Amino acid sequence: MWLDVECRSASYPPNSWDYKLLESLGTGNHNQEEGFDVQMKKMKDQVRDMIEERETPALDKLELIDAVQRLGIEYHFESSIKDAVEHVRAQALDGRSTFGDLHSTALMFRLLRHHGIDVQTNVSTSLWKMEGLRKYSGMT
Repeated sequence: MWLDVECRSASYPPNSWDYKLLESLGTGNHNQEEGFDVQMKKMKDQVRDMIEERETPALDKLELIDAVQRLGIEYHFESSIKDAVEHVRAQALDGRSTFGDLHSTALMFRLLRHHGIDVQTNVSTSLWKMEGLRKYSGMT
């Protein structure tokens, strides 16, 4: 059965862009793309070196790891981050680095837990000795 339907014609003008012209626009300079790849690799190496640096204070290292995770680029540095977190944990257990405020203790606690390291809650007992936190916790 054939329907008697009127189709409207838009009467668009022919395309003024030639297909070959569009193809030629492309991404252009392949050397520029290679330059971006080299620059990206250099930046990744710099961040990896910052994470693996042993002389960096523990809090600075934890804040860097936190920033890398929040940016969503942690997968580039998984092994370096794991080693760095283990190093910070070892420093904390040996008493070589202390976390004297709530921010640093909470950050360390969260990152260690995030990386599957079991942390006892009594790690932060030194914080409860601080007058300000004792006042807010209801402890006397």
